[in-house]
Amino acid sequence: MIRGEIGTGKTSLLLWLTNTLKKTNKTKPVILEGIETRTKEILLSSLRRQRTLRDKLMLRSYPKNLVVFLDEGEKFPEEITEHLRLMWDRKDLYSIVIATTDPALENFTPAFKDRIGKTMVLSSIARGDLVEIIRKRAGDNNPFTSEAMIILAERYNSPRRLLEGCAEVCIYCADEGLGEVTEAVVEGYITRQTRQDVRLSPEQQKIADLVGRGVNTVKEIAKELDMGEAATRTQIKRMIEKGCVEVVSSERPKKYGLKLR
Repeated sequence: MIRGEIGTGKTSLLLWLTNTLKKTNKTKPVILEGIETRTKEILLSSLRRQRTLRDKLMLRSYPKNLVVFLDEGEKFPEEITEHLRLMWDRKDLYSIVIATTDPALENFTPAFKDRIGKTMVLSSIARGDLVEIIRKRAGDNNPFTSEAMIILAERYNSPRRLLEGCAEVCIYCADEGLGEVTEAVVEGYITRQTRQDVRLSPEQQKIADLVGRGVNTVKEIAKELDMGEAATRTQIKRMIEKGCVEVVSSERPKKYGLKLR
């Protein structure tokens, strides 16, 4: 099992493993996605499509030495995960690798979880490394000031979210005719996007302002607003439903950030 927060590189690792295994010609790797693999029929069809001509001539139902990678393992129905477990028990599969954000694996049966061997935990990337990602992607024409890069790195704990946010801010600057992305530009853009097309209550607006300034746990927000933690959690849940706030770290305590759209 490969476990980590969104954007820590789980999918990239699966792709690297797939390409590495293909070069050996000893196993047949296939990546399945939880969103697309919703029924057992889709699962079996996906696996059968991996057969080579030799597999078909040998009347094999599935490729020999089949390695299945489950990307976003928390999104697979239990019907799928249990059928894969049965296939592994029958030796129809050589190995199963699960990439997930959910350490509890609630959609996996106890029998499946009992068969899991090693677990690899991918940690979040440090702020300095995230800033370096921006520098390398921007190259010699970097429009971001040092302060703006630090703010973006603090707000997003994964390369994917970070680069999406940088792209959105750059588009905004191009539309506004701005040649430099400063700290004020980033904060102004995030605040504008949070309020745009979203009607927030006075309490929710205060929460949005705090989250925008880096106050991003329920306990911290409740203390700043002199609110109960249960009431604060309810307001944050409603703001997530409105699409203006998102979970940026699921580690305890959870951290929230303004959502760029």
